[in-house]
Amino acid sequence: MINQVGLLPPLSSVVTEPNTTTKVHGFQNVLASALEEVNRLQLDAQGKTRILVAGGDIELHEIMLAVQKAELALELTQTVRNKVVETYQEIMRMQV
Repeated sequence: MINQVGLLPPLSSVVTEPNTTTKVHGFQNVLASALEEVNRLQLDAQGKTRILVAGGDIELHEIMLAVQKAELALELTQTVRNKVVETYQEIMRMQV
């Protein structure tokens, strides 16, 4: 169950050539797939919650797990975003 939480594919599957263009596209693909996974987890939690509210046959622990996975993925995304912004600001403060 824990292995399914991973958001990023192995680095070897992302960058295959030393070409700079490939690395940029690889980073874009990794970023896009990570954001898609976060969105999928959010939608999954929302869907399970709606089933419960509608009186559907779903276990409460399934909903709680889905919600916690979605929250954790969103927190990780926010932390990575903040770190990237912080790094960018630090680079921009450097004098050449």
